[in-house]
Amino acid sequence: MEPNFTEIAAKWQKKWTDQEVYKVSHKSDKPKYYVLDMFPYPSGAGLHVGHPLGYIASDIVSRYKRLKGFNVLHPMGFDAFGLPAEQYAIQTGRHPADTTRENIARYKEQMNNIGFCYDWSREVITSDPSYHKWTQWVFLKLFGSWFNLESNKAEDISSLENKFRAEGSASVKGACSEHSPFTAEQWQGMSEKEQRDILMKYRLAYQDYATVNWCEALGTVLANDEVKDGLSERGGHPVEKRQMRQWFLRITAYAERLLGDLDTLDWTDSMKEMQRNWIGKSEGASLRFDLTPSPSPQERGEGSSTGVGNSDLTPGPSPQERGEGFVAGFSPQERGEGSVAGFSPQERGDTFGFIEDSNAEYHLTSPNLFKVLIPRAKMMRSNMTPAEKLLWEELRSSKTDFKFRRQHIISEFIVDFVCLSKMLVVEVDGSIHDQTAEYDEGRTEELNKLGFKVIRFQNSEVESNLKGVIERIVESCNSRPTSIISKDNLGIVKDSEEEYSISLLLPEGRAGVGATQPNEYIEVFTTRPDTIFGVSFLTLAPEHELVARITTPEQKSEVEAYVQVAKNRSERERMSEVKRISGVFTGAYAIHPFSGEKIPVWVGDYVLAGYGTGAVMAVPCGDQRDWDFAKHFGLPIPEINEGVDISEAADPTKEAKMINSDFLNGLTGYEAIGKAIEAIEATGFGKGKVNFRLRDAGFSRQRYWGEPFPIVYKDGVAYPLEESELPLELPVMEDFRPTGKPESPLAKASDWVNVDGALRETDTMPGYAGSSWYFLRYMDARNEESFVGKEAEGYWQDVDLYIGGTEHAVGHLLYARFWQKFLFDKGLVSKPEPFRKLINQGMILGRSNFVYRVAGSNSYISKDMLASRPNLSGFTDLR
Repeated sequence: MEPNFTEIAAKWQKKWTDQEVYKVSHKSDKPKYYVLDMFPYPSGAGLHVGHPLGYIASDIVSRYKRLKGFNVLHPMGFDAFGLPAEQYAIQTGRHPADTTRENIARYKEQMNNIGFCYDWSREVITSDPSYHKWTQWVFLKLFGSWFNLESNKAEDISSLENKFRAEGSASVKGACSEHSPFTAEQWQGMSEKEQRDILMKYRLAYQDYATVNWCEALGTVLANDEVKDGLSERGGHPVEKRQMRQWFLRITAYAERLLGDLDTLDWTDSMKEMQRNWIGKSEGASLRFDLTPSPSPQERGEGSSTGVGNSDLTPGPSPQERGEGFVAGFSPQERGEGSVAGFSPQERGDTFGFIEDSNAEYHLTSPNLFKVLIPRAKMMRSNMTPAEKLLWEELRSSKTDFKFRRQHIISEFIVDFVCLSKMLVVEVDGSIHDQTAEYDEGRTEELNKLGFKVIRFQNSEVESNLKGVIERIVESCNSRPTSIISKDNLGIVKDSEEEYSISLLLPEGRAGVGATQPNEYIEVFTTRPDTIFGVSFLTLAPEHELVARITTPEQKSEVEAYVQVAKNRSERERMSEVKRISGVFTGAYAIHPFSGEKIPVWVGDYVLAGYGTGAVMAVPCGDQRDWDFAKHFGLPIPEINEGVDISEAADPTKEAKMINSDFLNGLTGYEAIGKAIEAIEATGFGKGKVNFRLRDAGFSRQRYWGEPFPIVYKDGVAYPLEESELPLELPVMEDFRPTGKPESPLAKASDWVNVDGALRETDTMPGYAGSSWYFLRYMDARNEESFVGKEAEGYWQDVDLYIGGTEHAVGHLLYARFWQKFLFDKGLVSKPEPFRKLINQGMILGRSNFVYRVAGSNSYISKDMLASRPNLSGFTDLR
C-alpha cells in the first residue's frame, strides 16, 4: 500500500505550526543568520513558478544554517499596496483591501503546502496600518531632515534653520534646489511661508514641479520604465508629459556614498555595475552658453528658416523689436510678467496721443507698444498655467463680487490678474521666481508707485488651497478704496475678446523696471571640456524648459510638432535606437564662450532631460551620435585632433594633439582637460564639476491604494502631522476610480481631505515606499513603540543573504540602500548597508504548457494534443 503523502504532509505541517518550530528570538546566544526573499506582490493568480525558484534556495540555506548552529531569521510578508490591486478592484467592483486579503491567504496556503520554513509570527503586510504607520514615520523623518555636505550626512532641519538665523545662506553647504542667497537679517524678516518655502528646497522629502508621465486612463503618474511607445505598459493606454507638483526623495544627496559603498558588498559584479551605471558618476565641467537673438529670415537672405550652419550669420532684431511675445507658462519674463523695457521712448509710450483702433475704440498710449503687448496678452490667455486656470475660473465666476481681468497691461508690464476698481494686482508664481526674486521686487515697487497693490501666490498654494487664496484676495479688495479709472491717467482699449487692457502714462524719460532682462543661457555638463573648440551646435532634449521660450515664430509649428512626438517616447527607446536620427532647429543661437561665434540650437530626442542638464554641446568630431546628427542635417564638423580621420565616423581620442583649439593647441586631450577647466573658471563661464546621472526619486502617485502622506496644507504650506496622529489611514471609499484629472481619487473624499481648517495631501506614496525598509521590520515585527527595537536591530543588524531578481537592481535595491543610509545617519540602525550578500535566482524562460491527466489513470496529455485525440474524455487540469 502506497503512503498517503498528502495526509503525511498535512499532519507534520500542522505540528510544526502548532509548536512554532521556525519561530526565533533575538534573545539568543547563538550566532545570527538572516536569510531573506524579496517578498511578493499578492496577485489574484497566486504563486507562479518563478516564486519557488528563489524560495526553495533560501529554504535550503536556512535549514542548513539552522543545523550548523545558527539562530536563523527567515521571514515572509507581502508587498500589498500598488496600482495592480487598485486596477483589479476597479474592474471587479470590489475594494482592494478585500481582494488583497484574499490573495494573501491564497499565497500563504500555497507556501505552506510547499513546506517552507518561514517564521510567520513576523509576517508584515505593507497595507496594514500597523505597518504603514512606520512607513509614514520614516517619511516624516525624511521631511524633517536635510543633507549637510560638510558632514556628509543627514541632519535635523532645525540645525539648518539655526544656520540661516545666524549666518544666512551664503555659508551653508547642503544638497538643495536652487534659490537666491539671503542674509541672516533677510531670513529673520521673512514670513513663515517664505521661510518654509526655502526649507522645502533642502528637505530630503520635498515638493517640486516636474515633467511626469501622466496616464489619464490609469489615473496616475508612471515611471519611465512603465511607458513604451507613448503607451502604458499596463493596459496600453496613452501617456502624456505634464508638469505636476510632486513629492520627491533627495536620493541624489547620497549618490557618492551609494556608489562608494558598493565595494563593501558581496554582490555579483554585474549587479554592482548596473547600479554604478544608473548612478552614473562623471567628472568634467559645467559650462554656460549665452543665448543671442536669432536673425530674421530677411537677414539670412531667405524667405524661410532654413540654412542652418552658416557661421557668417549676424544677429537680428530682438523678440521685442520683432513685435513677438514669449510663450506663456514658463519664467516670469516668458509668461509675460516681465516688462517690455528696451523700447525707444516713443515705443514705451513716453509720448502719448489718442489713437483710433480697428474697433473704433480710442486709447491713450503708444501705438507701437500697444501693438506688441496686445498679441502677447492674448497668447498668454490661451496658455495659462494650471494654477492660473484654476484661479481664473474662480475670479471670473463673480464669487468675489469684484471684477477681475486676466493678463492685462499696466505700464510696461503684463500682470496675471487685476481688479481695476481696487487697483489690486494678483500674481501667480512658479518655481522660476526663486531665481528672479530681485527682479520681482523691482517690478512690484514700480507697480506700487503707480498706485497698485501686488499680492503673490505660489502655483502650489493655488492648487492646494484655492479657497484660502480667494479669501485673501477678497480681504485685500475690501481693504482698498474704490478707484475711478479715467482717461485722465489711463488709456483704455477694448480688444476683440471683450477684455480691457490699460497703459499708464509714464513721466517723460523714465524707462521703467527691467530695462535689461536677465540673460538667458543654456547650461551643459561635459566630461570633455578639452573639446570645447569642436562645438558646432547645441542640442536640447524635447522636454527642456528653454525649447518653447527660445523657438522663433518661424520655427514654432515645426518644433511643437516634433516635441509632441519626441517627448512621449520612452527614454529606453531614445537611448537604444541609435540609428534613428531626428531633430529640429529652434531658430535660436548661442554664443561660443571663447570664440564668440554663433552656434545654432537644435532639439533632438537623443538628448535626455533626465541626464546632465538636458542639453549637450555637440562635438561631432568626437561623439558618434553628434556626428550622425551633424551629417544628417548638414551641420559643420570641425576638426580639433591632429592626424585623425573623421570622414566616416567620430573619433573620441584623447591621445592626439589638439589643433584649431586656440590656447589648447599642441596638448593631448588628456593634458587639455585640466587647462580647459581652468580657463572656463577663469572666464566665469562655468566651473569644474562632478555630475551624476541619478535623479531624485519621484514619490507621488495619483492613486487610492497606497500609503497616505502624513501632510496637511495650511494656506498652501505643507505641515507634517504629529507622530501621535499616526497611522493616517485611508478613508473607506466606494468610488475610487480616477477622476480624469491629474489628481488622486482621494480628492473625492472631501470629509477626509478637509480637516481642522487644513487640507490633507491627496497623493499617495508609491509601491516602493513600504518595500524600502520591510527587512528592518521583520527584526521586530510586533513592536508598537518603534519601527524596530534597538536591541533587536543590534542583534540582527543586516541581511546575511538576500535572494531576488535582477529586475530590482536600480529600483528597490537602490531605494532600500538609500533609506538604510538615511536611518544610519539618524542613529536608528547600526549598519549603513542593508544587504550583505545578494544572489539573483535567474529567470525562467520559455513557454508554459497546459497539461492534463486522463481521469482514473496516470496518463498525461498536453492541451494542444486534445484535438487530435477526440476519443479521450474526462481530464483533470494540472496547470
